[in-house]
Amino acid sequence: MFSVHSLAEAAIAGLLAVIPAYHPILLSFSRWEFAVFSYFLYYALSGPASFLIGAYSATVLYSRLAAHQLISRGNGLRAVYLYSVGFLAGILIALVYWPISSIFSLRLPDWVVFIVVLAAAVSVILASSRRLASVFVFLLSGLFGVYLLASLNPVSHPLQAGVSGIFGLGVLLSSLRASSRIALKPLHDFSIPLAGIFFGVLAAILVAYFPAMSPAVAALFLHRVIRLESEDVVAATGATASASLMFSVFARKYGLVRTALAAQLPQNVQTIAPVALIASVLGVLSAFLLFPLLVRLYSHRPIRLFAAAIVVLFVLVFFGVADALALLAGAFLSLFARELGVNQSVLMGFLMVPTLLIYAPM
Repeated sequence: MFSVHSLAEAAIAGLLAVIPAYHPILLSFSRWEFAVFSYFLYYALSGPASFLIGAYSATVLYSRLAAHQLISRGNGLRAVYLYSVGFLAGILIALVYWPISSIFSLRLPDWVVFIVVLAAAVSVILASSRRLASVFVFLLSGLFGVYLLASLNPVSHPLQAGVSGIFGLGVLLSSLRASSRIALKPLHDFSIPLAGIFFGVLAAILVAYFPAMSPAVAALFLHRVIRLESEDVVAATGATASASLMFSVFARKYGLVRTALAAQLPQNVQTIAPVALIASVLGVLSAFLLFPLLVRLYSHRPIRLFAAAIVVLFVLVFFGVADALALLAGAFLSLFARELGVNQSVLMGFLMVPTLLIYAPM
């Protein structure tokens, strides 16, 4: 297994967020400090980088669709600003929440977890305009998740290849069909959508407390109840991304593992805040500096094709043929969903179906 042994290597791992199909779950870390640094740097930068790929297609993860709307109007820098402000606010609010984080020590009955995850799954399907096709894709991706979970060691191979294929490589490959130039207007509006940040943190609590609940699905779950404007959604996305990482670490103390980062941390870690804040600030600054350059680069198909090839080679070299095939199968599922006009969030069946089977009251 590839390991990171220095802070410089952890920084490189985090900066690989500029490749939308890459995910730090594809790495394991020898020291928890490097894992925390890499993950927070990655998530601070990956949101804006992923917005660029979302700008080429309307059928993207719900959390990126709002950013796509802003980018299409030339407000890409505003989208980066909203995501970054939400990201930093999510960390600060999570730290304030720390004294009462003992809520994660509560143990809900299995049937409660089952109902919440089932409700989230239904919300994801109902959000799609093609519901019958969404049910089919949801179950198909779920069967894929069950197969990988049964055939791979969840500890050494935590479904990372399938996740990266569905929500990374598939999105990147689908963007090869289009080539467009994205205009960038100067950033003049520095207002902060507080409602988006509040509901983003609330969604993060769902991510930390319930299994198979990703930030995108949690945001969509809340959106079924509360309608948010595009700018609020982008800020909520950033807040959910950072707060869910922090909350997952808090939950880890009580034996709940909700993220790949938390799985790599010892249960008594309580000093991640300085590392997380430093990495987040560096990630936000990097996002603002690199975004104009990434806009130019990813407007060219050869660059997007090169990024896709890098991810495939990375998985093949460090994980092997079986994981590379899982990566490609996940990408195929993502492309198939797009052909059917199904929102990519429906592919969360990949994680939700196995979770529902585990917690089913039988």
